[in-house]
Amino acid sequence: MRPLEDVCVLDFSTLLPGPFATLMLADAGARVIEIERPGIGDEVRPLAYWGLGNGFAQGLWPEANDALVTGASPRYQIYGTADGRHLAVAALEDRFWNNFCRLIGLPEALADSDADPEVVRSAVAAKVSERSAEAWRAIYSGFDVCCSVVPSLREAVVDPHVASRGVLDRKVLVEGRPVAALPRLVARTFGGKSAASAPSLGPQTEVLLGQEAVRCGSIGSYGQ
Repeated sequence: MRPLEDVCVLDFSTLLPGPFATLMLADAGARVIEIERPGIGDEVRPLAYWGLGNGFAQGLWPEANDALVTGASPRYQIYGTADGRHLAVAALEDRFWNNFCRLIGLPEALADSDADPEVVRSAVAAKVSERSAEAWRAIYSGFDVCCSVVPSLREAVVDPHVASRGVLDRKVLVEGRPVAALPRLVARTFGGKSAASAPSLGPQTEVLLGQEAVRCGSIGSYGQ
C-alpha cells in the first residue's frame, strides 16, 4: 500500500511547480483533482510536455532560440545588469510580463504581444543594463514579475529558501572535512543525520576480494 492511498488532494495551483508537486503526491498514492479555469486551463498546459513530446513523437527536438522557452521570446531571457550580474526573466504570462514591463519603464507599444521580439529583446536588455542587480531586486520586490537576480553559487547555498528546507543539511566527510551532500528526494525519517565518509579509492579492494573468495569457496564446498 502506498503511503497516500485514500488521501484526496485538490490542486488549485497553476504553472509547473504546483502540478509537479501534486504529481509526486499522486505517485505516492493520492487521488489528485486539479481545478483549472473553464475553457482555459493552466496557462502552461501546452508547454508541460512539449519538448519530450515533440522530440519523441515527431523528431522535433528544441534548439537554442527556436521556441518560447529556448530563447526566441524576450519574455524568457537572461539579461545583463549594470554591475555585470544577470536578471533571469520568465514572465511568460501576460500578468507577469505587463508588471515587468511597467517596472522597467518599457514603452507600452513594446510590451504588446504583437511587437517584434528582437526589437523588444534589445529594448529590454538596454533597460536592464541601466541598473545594478540589487537595484532591480529592490524595484521588483513585492510584485508578481516572475524574474530574479541570478545568484552566485555562494549566494545560492545560503539562500533562505534553501536553508529553511534543509536542502544541504546532510553532510559527508571528504578528507576529514564536512561537505554538503547532494540533496535527495527521500523523507528525512528514512535518512541518517550523521556525517559519513565515502571510502577512499583502493584500500577496500583486497579485503572485498578476500571476502568474496571465502564466500565462493564456502559455496563450492557445499556442492561437494
